[in-house]
Amino acid sequence: MKIIAVSSSTYSQIEASLWKDDRFQPVGDHKVKIELDDGSIVEAGVFEVTKGHKKEFHACISTQAGCKFKCSFCSSGARGFERDLSCDEILEEISILAKLAKIESFDRLMYMGIGEPMDNFDNVVGSIQQLLEINPAYVGRISLATIGILPKLHKLALLKLPLRRIWVSLHAASDEKRLQIMPISKVYKAKELVVAAKAFAEVSGTETWLNYMIFQGFNDSLEDASKLVELLKDTEDDLSVVITVPNGERSGYVGGSLEDVHRFQNYLIELGMKNRTEHFFSVGRSSNAGCGEFVFYPSSTKIAVCS
Repeated sequence: MKIIAVSSSTYSQIEASLWKDDRFQPVGDHKVKIELDDGSIVEAGVFEVTKGHKKEFHACISTQAGCKFKCSFCSSGARGFERDLSCDEILEEISILAKLAKIESFDRLMYMGIGEPMDNFDNVVGSIQQLLEINPAYVGRISLATIGILPKLHKLALLKLPLRRIWVSLHAASDEKRLQIMPISKVYKAKELVVAAKAFAEVSGTETWLNYMIFQGFNDSLEDASKLVELLKDTEDDLSVVITVPNGERSGYVGGSLEDVHRFQNYLIELGMKNRTEHFFSVGRSSNAGCGEFVFYPSSTKIAVCS
């Protein structure tokens, strides 16, 4: 495994001001192409941020070479699925990213890159367990995102790993709309997902967030907000909602603006939403390293690499 290219970008003061309401300010992004020993290539990200006067390094790592689930808004599955990353490969990925950043450990480590972590359950869990054993500094620093493979979510809850938080992808409150962007909705309906996420929070004690990525004219109306409030009724003690602003356009779905997010949050408040809500303005804007922007290159693909 080796790094073959790094695309870096920094943020001007004006650009960073977009995050003025957030708990961190972005400084720089590094989108990293990593060639695996079999020749396939995955991408990961290293993000420099400041929190107050403290500089932090966050990393977003991949767990599979490709993805099976083909969410419309995500680039990671566009070239199909090749294989799982092994436990050792995931750990090596973290190690080489830390060396790139010249640090011992990341302040935040996110299993949110290419692949579905719960579809590579044993290797993902094994890597987390080994990482915590090797470097206890990671206790409470690791987050994980999942589309919600419900049996695996229950299995993960029983392990009670000391995770920082888990993000469960919702993105639409109705099954009809969710199916348009997430084929997994054929298997697990929105209500089933919410029930399973609530159970995960209760059993594991982990901070559990439902991720709702805003797309203009698709899932950001007053009606969408009303359906979301109804869907999450009586879950306020266990589930929070993160409203994510994606970068750019994906397959005809245009990411909402910060103004769109604030309007949607106001809808939720007016409709009596009791769940905690926050917005997340995706970093990696200049380097295409935001949510759903990491790309997989199969071993049969030849690419021109420029660092």
